[in-house]
Order: sequence, then structure tokens, then C-alpha cells
Amino acid sequence: MGWPDSSTSRTTIPISICKLSSQSFFFFANMFTITKVFVALMAATAVVAAPSKRQTDFTTCEFLMVPDAAPGSINLDTEMNYVIGRTLAQQVTGTSISGSNLSITDNGNNTFTVVRTNAVDGKTAAQTASILVGLIGVTNNGFANNAALDWTFESVSCDA
Repeated sequence: MGWPDSSTSRTTIPISICKLSSQSFFFFANMFTITKVFVALMAATAVVAAPSKRQTDFTTCEFLMVPDAAPGSINLDTEMNYVIGRTLAQQVTGTSISGSNLSITDNGNNTFTVVRTNAVDGKTAAQTASILVGLIGVTNNGFANNAALDWTFESVSCDA
């Protein structure tokens, strides 16, 4: 019936095995269509589920921070990011905040000048600046030494 013959190197396969029935063809044609629909659906889902764009309109602020005791050898970068970020987050609950480009100057008289860029998701730079300027006089505890230091926002000025 055309099965491999040991006397030749040629192999023949019966025609009946190679034929696709009309049902098989319909199945493969529908699989191709289903695959296209699935790929289109996944692409649409990826676009819809993409995270919303975060605010990039940062405001740069200068803070004069005063601790209630000498900070000693704590990591001031961590401390200031924590104090400013936490205090801002308490003012705008339920949204994301961002901060970067931290610069700290020890003024030598137990005061620290801190420059930091800040943003609140969904707020303009001017709105964020207004919230931060409103922190003048607010005291909040820090992170280092189990929150042993309290920091007061002595003054705040922002570029927006």
C-alpha cells in the first residue's frame, strides 16, 4: 500500500492520510480567526489597563527645617525625605506623591536648609506649592532613632 519499502530510500504516504476533511479545514480556518480576535483583544486590554500618566509638573521648594534636638549622625537624606514626604502625604490623603533632587545644607545653628522637588498626583505645581507653603509652623516626627526627633517647618518657599 505504499508504506516504506526497505529496498528503496523513498517513502510514500497514502493519500488518504494527507487529505484534510472539510470539517478539519473549517476548524483550522476558525482557529486562525479566533487567534486574530484573541490577539486584538489582548492588545486592547493592554491599552486600557495601562497606568495613567503621573504628574511631571514638579515644584522645587526650599525648606528651613529645625529639629527639637541635635540630629547627630543620622542619615539626613532619609530623614528629610521621610519628614517632608510624610507631612505632604498627610495633607493629600488618597493620592500618590513624588519627591526627588534632595539637597541638604547644615546651617551650623541646629537648622537645615533642604531643597527638594515635589509633586502630588493630580495637582498642578502651583497647587502642590500652595500645600507645601501651608506647612510653615507644622511639626512632625522623623524616621531615625525610632522617630526620636521632631522637625518643624520653620519656613517654606517654592518656585511655582
